[in-house]
Amino acid sequence: MIKKIFTFFILSTVIFLTGCWETRILDEIALVQIVAFDLDEGEGVYEQTVGFPSYFEAGEEGQLENVTLSSRGRSPKETRNELTRDWQRPLRYGQLRILAFSQHLAEGEGISAFVESFYRDPRVGNQIHLSIMEGEAKKAIDTDHTGARERVGMYFANLIEENENAENIPRSNLHSFLFDFHSDGKDAYLPFLKTVEDRIIVNGLALFDGEKKVAHLGPDESFIFKMILEGSHSGNHTFEVKRDGVDVTLHLDNIHSRVRYEEVKRNPHPHYVVQLDVKGDVDDFIGEVNLENDQHLKAVEDSIANQIEDTGERLINYFVDLNIDPLGFGEQYRSRTRDWDPKEWKETKYPLLTAEVKVDVNILQFGATD
Repeated sequence: MIKKIFTFFILSTVIFLTGCWETRILDEIALVQIVAFDLDEGEGVYEQTVGFPSYFEAGEEGQLENVTLSSRGRSPKETRNELTRDWQRPLRYGQLRILAFSQHLAEGEGISAFVESFYRDPRVGNQIHLSIMEGEAKKAIDTDHTGARERVGMYFANLIEENENAENIPRSNLHSFLFDFHSDGKDAYLPFLKTVEDRIIVNGLALFDGEKKVAHLGPDESFIFKMILEGSHSGNHTFEVKRDGVDVTLHLDNIHSRVRYEEVKRNPHPHYVVQLDVKGDVDDFIGEVNLENDQHLKAVEDSIANQIEDTGERLINYFVDLNIDPLGFGEQYRSRTRDWDPKEWKETKYPLLTAEVKVDVNILQFGATD
């Protein structure tokens, strides 16, 4: 009995001290969770905004609130040094979760200098998220979109992770962005965030040519892009299909897809076949269709396959027209080339690349139908 009381006392003390320790940490240092970057009106001048939770006394009980600080400068290091003068406690970046860049900055000046500045900081993990924000990045993180302002950095990071887990977009982070940025056979992409009324949403992907954003894919296109890039394991998506001229809205769940790239020829220009095998379950649909009927089921599967093929080929042609390679055809080509010449690939090979997307859809399960 005495042993149980002693154990309970020790555990209670640890829990109490843990709570006090968190308060003490937030009371002594500022744990930055999000950093936003905007292009200021002055030529070559940037604005950097940090967001972090801070503990404020409010009567007998304290409360956490989100604090944002901004500074202007001509380099990432200069703006970070300026920020340290604006707050009474040291700014620490060990809990950093996300870097958010305004679309204006990403399209105009590029983002590599900022990303590499944080990559060189040993206190910052290389798995933190990067994102592009439509409009002003500072305004987005300084607005209460969550009802939990003290955790705004975590909210942004969790929002991206949820979309990655749902396989709406491919996974990306600081390390993968720099890997693609420095690759001569692939271009980078990042989540594209947008403010809709009082909410922040993931509105597809921002595509890069080097360090600059040059294009944007919407949510539906980003889902297909993700499938032909790397396949999927448990995604879900809504398709508008036709069966004998009848419109049917169908939701496919537990989407598992496997993708293979086949180089058919390389002269006079590279030609690839992208083979995508898709399996999934229908968990809901609207429209007149009987999936227990083999002909109806085959018509639905073919309609979905045709949609994915058309979208996939349209995206590839779009990338070739922009001379960007987010799917990494250059990596495919280089893996089969002894004398790889990145300049030749970029200037003469890739602009003439053609590709076919071939899709096989197999619906495994579906609910009761009329």
